[in-house]
Amino acid sequence: MPHAGRLAPRSSGEVPRLGYVDDMLVALSLILGLAVASPEATDGVRVATYNVWGLPWPLAPSRKARLRRLGRWAAQRDVDVVALQEVWGPSGRHVHEGLPEDFELTQPVADGDSGLAVLSRHDVDPVGLRVFSARRGPDALKRKGVWWVDVELTEERVVHLGVLHLQAGRGERRAEVRRAQLEDVLEVLPDGPVVLTGDFNLHEGAIDAGSHALLEEHGLTELVTKRPTSRYGRDRLDRFYVRGVDAIGLTVQRARVGDPSELSDHHPVLVDFVVD
Repeated sequence: MPHAGRLAPRSSGEVPRLGYVDDMLVALSLILGLAVASPEATDGVRVATYNVWGLPWPLAPSRKARLRRLGRWAAQRDVDVVALQEVWGPSGRHVHEGLPEDFELTQPVADGDSGLAVLSRHDVDPVGLRVFSARRGPDALKRKGVWWVDVELTEERVVHLGVLHLQAGRGERRAEVRRAQLEDVLEVLPDGPVVLTGDFNLHEGAIDAGSHALLEEHGLTELVTKRPTSRYGRDRLDRFYVRGVDAIGLTVQRARVGDPSELSDHHPVLVDFVVD
């Protein structure tokens, strides 16, 4: 069982500035005694997946500056839990440097560089990282896998959250690797309410048909059907699947692909759950 590192917000309590207009709204609200709600506020639980492009220059620009803004992005959009991919190398430290006070960043730290992490307002209990048995090309240099954590939404409601990052690339050989990786994922699929999300790198059509069928066979329902979810092509690379969440009173209210942002080359995918 891997150990996990949980990074609390900075002790100074400093939160990155929201910009001139936001600062003026906050100041005005304090003067008038009003509360400023997020323009995307939700009464339930909002969960997102985000491949944050945590690669060094020249593979990706401005890594440190972009990742320091991730906590602010989550807070402004009233996101409760973010499943992260491509938090490579020092990227977790950069995310931590910009965390608002009510968020914590949790990563698997004892199994090499998986690039996976969870940013959350709720308590997160790490369960285990399953490193994929099949990896190809540059992906083989890292410890890609599926990381399972338990997220305590309330005292009575705990959901098993799996965040993954499957093999990138087109072609039959890479599609075969993705299918083998999904078999690894499904071997450790927990009983009970499951949210499985991340960068699946699955393409439409026949090439990844076997992987799509495998997910359906295990009772996993996909929530977001729009595409694309990145700057690359028209495919839905980033996905959300659930199974059995109604057993703990979670109902899907809304699922969508978020707006493109300079924070990453992928778009966030967000799901709102109503808690009964």
